Amino acid sequence: MRISDTRLATLALIAMLTGITNWYRDGGRLDRGHLVQIYCDLARGAVGA
Repeated sequence: MRISDTRLATLALIAMLTGITNWYRDGGRLDRGHLVQIYCDLARGAVGA
Protein backbone atom coordinates (compact mmCIF):
# COMPACT_ATOMS: atom_id res chain seq x y z
CA MET A 1 0.00 0.00 0.00
CA ARG A 2 1.32 3.43 -0.91
CA ILE A 3 0.25 6.48 1.07
CA SER A 4 -0.76 9.11 -1.47
CA ASP A 5 -0.92 11.97 1.04
CA THR A 6 1.57 11.53 3.85
CA ARG A 7 0.61 14.82 5.50
CA LEU A 8 -3.01 13.72 5.78
CA ALA A 9 -1.98 10.28 7.04
CA THR A 10 0.21 11.94 9.67
CA LEU A 11 -2.62 14.21 10.82
CA ALA A 12 -5.04 11.27 10.97
CA LEU A 13 -2.66 9.22 13.12
CA ILE A 14 -1.99 12.15 15.44
CA ALA A 15 -5.74 12.74 15.83
CA MET A 16 -6.30 9.06 16.60
CA LEU A 17 -3.55 8.98 19.20
CA THR A 18 -4.34 12.26 20.92
CA GLY A 19 -8.10 11.67 20.80
CA ILE A 20 -7.80 8.81 23.25
CA THR A 21 -7.48 11.35 26.06
CA ASN A 22 -11.13 12.29 25.48
CA TRP A 23 -12.57 8.89 26.26
CA TYR A 24 -10.06 6.57 27.96
CA ARG A 25 -10.51 5.98 31.67
CA ASP A 26 -8.53 3.67 33.96
CA GLY A 27 -10.73 0.79 35.06
CA GLY A 28 -12.79 0.97 31.88
CA ARG A 29 -13.63 -1.77 29.41
CA LEU A 30 -10.09 -1.98 28.00
CA ASP A 31 -6.93 -2.20 30.06
CA ARG A 32 -3.90 -0.20 28.91
CA GLY A 33 -1.98 -3.17 27.55
CA HIS A 34 -4.85 -4.31 25.36
CA LEU A 35 -5.53 -0.76 24.20
CA VAL A 36 -1.88 -0.25 23.27
CA GLN A 37 -1.95 -3.42 21.17
CA ILE A 38 -5.14 -2.38 19.38
CA TYR A 39 -3.80 1.10 18.64
CA CYS A 40 -0.46 -0.27 17.40
CA ASP A 41 -2.32 -2.59 15.04
CA LEU A 42 -4.53 0.27 13.83
CA ALA A 43 -1.58 2.59 13.25
CA ARG A 44 0.42 -0.05 11.36
CA GLY A 45 -2.62 -0.92 9.28
CA ALA A 46 -3.23 2.72 8.44
CA VAL A 47 0.20 3.04 6.88
CA GLY A 48 0.28 -0.40 5.30
CA ALA A 49 2.97 -1.79 7.61
